[in-house]
Amino acid sequence: MNSEKKDNYFSSFTLLRNSWASLGGTFNISITFIKPFLYSGALEHGFTLASLVNDAPIDQWDRSSGVVWRPKNSPPTYDGPIRVRLALAQSKNVVAVRLLQQVGLSKTIDHLSSFIRSKIK
Repeated sequence: MNSEKKDNYFSSFTLLRNSWASLGGTFNISITFIKPFLYSGALEHGFTLASLVNDAPIDQWDRSSGVVWRPKNSPPTYDGPIRVRLALAQSKNVVAVRLLQQVGLSKTIDHLSSFIRSKIK
């Protein structure tokens, strides 16, 4: 993965939150609130409940701000390769981030916006 793409992932949740707010959603959303949407978006874009995703710590360096982003599971335990169904059942934050990275920010925002549009109708 090139460094520009990695830098973009650093701010993915900020962009998601801002996009959600611009579509009429509550601005102050947390990873806990959007996790089900991230998982459902991954299922909509080729992942299955049996797909394996790495539940390992992430250290994401943002060169522009000089800050390291370290999303964490709560509790802070990591299981290595884990099935999506088990990660969802255990509410794994790091797996949600990895799914977002693999699905892509624009597809994830489109997926989230479909829920807002259905709420408005």
